[in-house]
Order: sequence, then C-alpha cells, then structure tokens
Amino acid sequence: MSNILKTQRKDYTKEMEINFFCILRRFINQDVMNKIINKVNYFNEKYEYDEVKNSYITNNKRRENSLYSDFGFEKTRMSNWSNEERDKMLDKYYNVEREMGEELNNILTNVFFLLNMKQWRMLGITLIETYPGCNEQEIHIDMPGKLGSNNTYRYYLSIPLQYTDIKMGPIIYYKEDGMKEFRKEYDNNKDENGVIGKLNSLKWEIKQIFLSAREQYDYKLGDISIHRDITYNNGGTNNTNKIRRVLFVACDVRY
Repeated sequence: MSNILKTQRKDYTKEMEINFFCILRRFINQDVMNKIINKVNYFNEKYEYDEVKNSYITNNKRRENSLYSDFGFEKTRMSNWSNEERDKMLDKYYNVEREMGEELNNILTNVFFLLNMKQWRMLGITLIETYPGCNEQEIHIDMPGKLGSNNTYRYYLSIPLQYTDIKMGPIIYYKEDGMKEFRKEYDNNKDENGVIGKLNSLKWEIKQIFLSAREQYDYKLGDISIHRDITYNNGGTNNTNKIRRVLFVACDVRY
C-alpha cells in the first residue's frame, strides 16, 4: 500500500457509514500526485474538450472534461456519435487508461481496502475546473436512481490538483447523521434528478437542517475525499482569483 502513509489509522468504514463521506488526509504521496497532475495536463491539452455537465445543476464558470469513461457507462451517449467521433473518443479513453490506470488503480485499491470493499470497477475520470466567481451549486445527490441488484453502489473520489482552501469553493458535504430527519420528513422535496435547490432558496426549516449538517474542508495536495451516490453535496463558491481543479473519479462498488 505504497500510496498510504503509516499514520492512517482511522476507522474509515465506520465514518463512511455514519456520514456517507470521509476525508483521507495525506493519502497520496507527492511523487504520485506530480505524475497524476502532469498526465492530466497532458491529456487535457492533447484531446478535444469533452464537456460533460449535469444539466440539472447550475454550471456557470465551471467546466467538466471527461478524460475517461467505461464503454458500458457511456453507451447511451455514444449512440448519438458518428463513427469518427466514437473512434476519437475511444482512442482518448484507451490512452488515458493506459497512462493513468496504474496510479489510479493503486489509489482505488487502497481506498476500498480501507473501506473494506473488495469488488469495484472504475467508471469514469473527469477533470472539473471551477473559475473565479463560480457560485455555490444546488444541493444534490449524484445518483438519484437505484443502481439495480447485487448490492451495487456508486462511490465518487475527489482528488484536488492543488492546495485548496475553503475560499476556492471545495465540495460541501452534509453529514448523514444530521440528514436523517430530512430524509424521513422532507426527502420528497428533491426532484427526480436528485436536486434539492440552492441553500438560500430553501424553506427556513429545511435550510436549518442543511446548515447544521454542512461540512466544508481545506485540502492539501495528496488529500482526497470520498462520497456515496446518495450523499447530499454541492460545489462551493470560488471567491479567489485562482482556478480550482479536481479529478473526479466514479466507481461502482459491490458489498
């Protein structure tokens, strides 16, 4: 487990069960992070930008570039592409997986080992960039529908590509322990796409629930965060003159 420092001794399985997210500090060593950043920059410049956005979320001053996607995960979107478009994208996915697969697979193996999960599959890698002035997103969950049978769940890893303080607008999580009342009493407030809405637009009593459960953190290079398909979250406001860059990795996990 070469990516993990020996100081990592928390019970992340329990933390994930309680909060539906967890933060792994100093998880990826500097050499591996440098390799990831260099490769992300290379592929981001080499290939045509493949804009992917959740159309139900406000994305002003925010860009998402799909660097890799599992073919089965992308088959619906690919069905609308020409043969040339599909071939170009598959070439990109193949090269990204070949060049970045070793580092990311080692990271994912270590992450899911800590979470006591043995079966997982990487579905997608997305570079997310939020620009100065990007406003806080709507509160949402990332996978509103059920994934089906066989105890399959979707997990998302966020790997910041620079030191990120709260002023840059890193992801905001809402602790599940504080959301139980909402799920029980108010969960029908979210639409079919899993969107609750902007925090300041919510009814007073619902806003108080989210405020009490709200958590946002600074990240040093090498820190990562993980959340579930049903974790309430949203991107924060970027109040700096810097671009916040994060590698967003989606995985299917079986318990």
